[in-house]
Formats: sequence, structure tokens, C-alpha cells
Amino acid sequence: MSYQSTPTALKYIQAENLRENEIQWVEHYNLLPEGQQTGLDAASTGVKYTGVTQVYLDPQMLRHVKYAYLEYAVLNITSGAGVKIHLYNVTDAGNIASTDEITSDTARSRLTIPVDTLEAEMGDEVTVRAECTTAVSGGTFDLAMARLVLVKGVS
Repeated sequence: MSYQSTPTALKYIQAENLRENEIQWVEHYNLLPEGQQTGLDAASTGVKYTGVTQVYLDPQMLRHVKYAYLEYAVLNITSGAGVKIHLYNVTDAGNIASTDEITSDTARSRLTIPVDTLEAEMGDEVTVRAECTTAVSGGTFDLAMARLVLVKGVS
């Protein structure tokens, strides 16, 4: 009786047989692990929340990134108030990307971040910031979730 090996299918996959970015995966970096921030002040303008968790943008993390998003949810905004959500560079003390003014509940929304913009921040730490841009007397809002989403692809 002789032994015959059967080559694995992976042995026959060649790069030229794959379409561009055919193998994709998504990485999520939670920027609000302490949970929903409720009752944030919308009675005056300015930054009302800065994330306590920071994500370091290293070269390996950004390798093969094809799309990047800031995913967020803002709830219970007092009528007439407006807020913006920012992906904030803690190292350089500046905003990388910002939403338009939000004046009503968003459930879950995405802000596209150009990959080259994110790559320019390589070596820095980022987090989320919530800013009241239009104040209303007695106003509040909730930041329900925030995360950095990286879609990666190889072929």
C-alpha cells in the first residue's frame, strides 16, 4: 500500500487569480469603552467630552487599510442644540476628522476618514471628542458609542 498525499487547495491559489482586495477584514477600535456618556452639557459651547481611551496609530495597524471610518451615535439631543464629533489627535492636540453639526439623534452613523489623512497621523495617539457647537439653555446630549473602523484588503 502506498501513501499518496493530496495537495491542499491553498497551494494552488495564485495572486493573479485574486481580484484586487478580494480578501478583506474589518478591525474595530472602541473609543468609548467606559460606556455611553449621558447628560453631556449643551447649555454652552465647547468640548464636552474627550475619550479616556487612546489608540496608537502604528505602521502595522495602518498596513493594508483601504477605508477608515469614525463610527458614532449621538442620542437625546435637546431641541435646538448642535454637536460635532471629532476624531482627535491627542499627540498633536488637533482634530483629524469632524462630523457636520448634528442636531438630532443619529443612531449609528459613519464619518469617512481619507486613508492618507489617517496615515499622516502615524505615530500619534487618537481618541474621540464631543463638542457642543450650538448651545441651548438647559440642553444636554448623550454620546452613545464611538469607534475607529479600519477596513483592510489584500490580494
